[in-house]
Amino acid sequence: MIYLTQHAVPGGTRWAAQGYYLPEGFNLNLLLTIQRIGIHPLLRTLPGTEKAEDALLAPIESDQEVWACGVTYLRSRDARKAESQVGDVYQMVYEAQRPEIFFKSVGWRAVGFGEPVRIRADSAWNVPEPELVLVVNRWKEIVGFTLGNDMSSRSIEGENPLYLPQAKIYNGSCALGPGIVLAEPDDMRELPIRIEILRGGQPAFQGETGLKNMKRSFEELVDYLFKGSPRPKGSTVRKCSRSRASWWRAAASMPRASTSLSRGTPAAGRWRAWRMSTAPSCGWPSSSCSTFRTSRLA
Repeated sequence: MIYLTQHAVPGGTRWAAQGYYLPEGFNLNLLLTIQRIGIHPLLRTLPGTEKAEDALLAPIESDQEVWACGVTYLRSRDARKAESQVGDVYQMVYEAQRPEIFFKSVGWRAVGFGEPVRIRADSAWNVPEPELVLVVNRWKEIVGFTLGNDMSSRSIEGENPLYLPQAKIYNGSCALGPGIVLAEPDDMRELPIRIEILRGGQPAFQGETGLKNMKRSFEELVDYLFKGSPRPKGSTVRKCSRSRASWWRAAASMPRASTSLSRGTPAAGRWRAWRMSTAPSCGWPSSSCSTFRTSRLA
């Protein structure tokens, strides 16, 4: 496995591999034009002697797209039905051959390590949706993985499913990071997902599920994303883990994807701190941790 990160440097941005900067001019768009079999050999030939210590950015290029897939768990289907005034549409998409796929963000809107995520001021019920994110090249091959937070308005989507874009797409609603693990899909299929709610620094609730409980495979979702829509610059696909919406209703939480995605303690004022950390067994460095803060968006 190879770990990629993007950093803010004087005059622009720069990518790093295994903690060392890659040559200037390297970018993710170029990497995703290469077939999966050639990516690791290429990166191993690139010199990297300067340690990457500048601030982390979301691991995506400004002109790349983020797409998301919903209702991929049985529990997710049941939760959406309970929340919505027209719940049968979620039953239908769960059982249908075609999955729910929706546009989430363009790269320049995505936020990364230490940056704020937001909730809508015109929504009474807002939740984080931590997810495993697939990184896909132009050849429709899954070449890597990162973590994501799909901030969402439950009250807006629940009022009418046609309001989904308003519930999903707004400033600060998409978080990615801290970096990308370049790995084979089979390395990630059995990740456990754990949830932990902290109140005053103490666990208030814990639960667990896993990616093996999802109805659709990585490849099925990517295949539908590419139907009639070639992606010369590659893309990222959020494999939504919205199986714990009923738990989020009880208390806004941050699930952990074997890889722990956990909620930090409330910060002062209107900010809340969210911590996204990852397990070494999944290929992320043991020290990697993404912190996002939430605020109400006017």
